[in-house]
Amino acid sequence: MTLKPQRTILVVEDSSDSREMLCFALHRQGYNVIEAENGKQAMLIASRNRPDLILIDLAMPEMDGLEAARRILQSPQLAHTPILT
Repeated sequence: MTLKPQRTILVVEDSSDSREMLCFALHRQGYNVIEAENGKQAMLIASRNRPDLILIDLAMPEMDGLEAARRILQSPQLAHTPILT
């Protein structure tokens, strides 16, 4: 039997209830899930963990999802990371 490497998804959502529900569903599907509460946290966590996919809320305090996505994709290590808004 060949084991697939576990994919990591970064969930960026300022609503704790929504974030918890989404993380729970993804974890049950076998994904490694990491979380951020806002765009600034997302940038830091993404650079440290290099997720395979980022799910990001558009409307967040401090830095909205579009700005965070733009900045994340400017990083050479993350430039090809898929981001869903």
